[in-house]
Amino acid sequence: MEDIRAGTINEAGLIYSLTRKGLTIDNCGSELISNSLDAGAKNVIYYVKDNFIYLIDDGDGMDKNECINMFDLNRQNHKNDKSMGVSGIGGKSATLILSSKRTNTIQPSKNNNYSSVVIYTHKKDNIYNKIFIDWKDILESEVYSNKINISSMTTKEVKEYNKLMKECCINNSSGTIIRFEYNMEFDNCLKNQFKYDYDDRVTIPLKDQFSLIFGRYHQNVGYKYKTFNNIKPLLKYDYFGSEEINYYGNKISNHRIDHYIDNRNRDRFIYNDGNNEYWEIIEVGIGYSREPKKITSEKVKNLEQNIQGYYTIVTGMRKDNNMFNENKMNLNNKNNNKNNNKNNNKNNNKNNNKKYIQYDNISDESYELHPYDLQFISDKGGGKDTFGKDFCLTNIIRNNQSITLVEIDGFKPGSARGNEESYIKTKLIHSTIEYDIESYQNNILDKLMNIQENKNQHNGKIPIQLERFIKYFRNKKWMEIKEYFDNIIKNHENHVSTESDSESEIIDNDEIIDNDEIIDNDEIIDNDEIIDNDKSGNNDEIIDNDEIIDNDEIIDNDKSGNNDEIIDNDESGNNDEIIDNDEIIDNCDNCINGNDLIEILDQVKSKLKSQHIYREVYVNLYTLLNKINKL
Repeated sequence: MEDIRAGTINEAGLIYSLTRKGLTIDNCGSELISNSLDAGAKNVIYYVKDNFIYLIDDGDGMDKNECINMFDLNRQNHKNDKSMGVSGIGGKSATLILSSKRTNTIQPSKNNNYSSVVIYTHKKDNIYNKIFIDWKDILESEVYSNKINISSMTTKEVKEYNKLMKECCINNSSGTIIRFEYNMEFDNCLKNQFKYDYDDRVTIPLKDQFSLIFGRYHQNVGYKYKTFNNIKPLLKYDYFGSEEINYYGNKISNHRIDHYIDNRNRDRFIYNDGNNEYWEIIEVGIGYSREPKKITSEKVKNLEQNIQGYYTIVTGMRKDNNMFNENKMNLNNKNNNKNNNKNNNKNNNKNNNKKYIQYDNISDESYELHPYDLQFISDKGGGKDTFGKDFCLTNIIRNNQSITLVEIDGFKPGSARGNEESYIKTKLIHSTIEYDIESYQNNILDKLMNIQENKNQHNGKIPIQLERFIKYFRNKKWMEIKEYFDNIIKNHENHVSTESDSESEIIDNDEIIDNDEIIDNDEIIDNDEIIDNDKSGNNDEIIDNDEIIDNDEIIDNDKSGNNDEIIDNDESGNNDEIIDNDEIIDNCDNCINGNDLIEILDQVKSKLKSQHIYREVYVNLYTLLNKINKL
């Protein structure tokens, strides 16, 4: 029997497979933005006008050959470039799906749901080219080959091209415009992607938001609607894009994991901690160790010739004064307020559990997420466990583009409900795993990270060794942040304690301050009396302050009641000098009477009962004693 050779491509199956790539409307929209950015665009604008939706960019544009290559199925148009493309299929699928008047149809029962797509493109110092794709005809004929028509633009089309560019504020000698017939579902998708208020936005999974996918890119991505003059820029999400001072510990942690293949064809992932010590998630029985184990440098040297690339694990937590304010601490008296009353003596006050608010307010519903994350929340419904669940996940970033979010063992949304620390570790500390590669279909790093033909079809799995490294570094980051919190709290408590000790030297609490009763006005002033020794305590121990009144130089009350009686005051400069009270009262404008003293001491008493006791007491007593000193 004569040998028979087989192996053909069924074009009908191939065409319909383009609608089965797992692409949603949001995915299609992001795919076209990716293509524009890969083409070097600095501005990418979705523009809804009349009966069309346009994607307009100022990228490099395409000459005739590049137009041909664009619609060569599975061609690697960006091979050996660090591009967002993978398989050369995304742009074809996106234009086909977005050409449908019923974009939620996976395989159309009627091909008249589809329309034509037109691409206008101009490369610098080249002619204006036009690509016409009649997807309705391609689907009806079930033939793809030679169905894409490439020609030069007419004069009228060139004018329209330049007009659209100008309306989108693009002044460039090159660029591309893709024109779709108006589709309400596509339009609603764009409106939703560019809304700023999440309360007004239909739920979009965080992994599908343009904001996250292109958050690392500095190019302008925008949306323009009909006759409105303004172009609405995309609000971008780049959690680790701020200065390090805006993160707790003033640090974003980066950990490089090198990927090797050993002589047994095993993937090895090894971390150098910066001190020339190497760590690895090693094989243990039929599995792997749960935490990194130290290995010798000799083992690493034997692998160096087979290095495949590296991944970077990034961890950190943005500062939020609503959760932990480093500069303004408040006493946490949740338990004490119920038990303390005004009759507690000074010893009880000293022994009170003085704890400063750290992050205990997140244990109830009052704390949700960092304000930065709240701008991009995708799950407005549900309880506290599910709220913000996307931020528990680790972001895979390939060539600066967010691919998807993966769940790491120990950091599932349900883990956040344990206590405050669990909430912080799970939802507030963020992590990414990043890598840069040259794009080609057989790249080993893409394979290990389970990057599919359509990147959006990621299965949520990464190598177990990398997953456990992420878990280890997230836990390590929490320990660093907790130590950072504790040090700030300790320093603050020490500062308060030092300040209290200093003020205690000015006012002797054992002799002056007694919680609710400081000075009883009835015991102090009786017009003719300034201080009644029998009621105020020991004359030698009223105010311990060498700067104001010397202990030996207090007012002798036995002699103060009569105008002709004297005040013994060594500070006057002449111990023998007698001061007649009548002369002072007659000649001194600064003198005060008993009513003035009552008013001042009432203020002192009030201040002592307030939260700001020491400094306020000192100021008021100092004022009082200065005036007494002038008598």
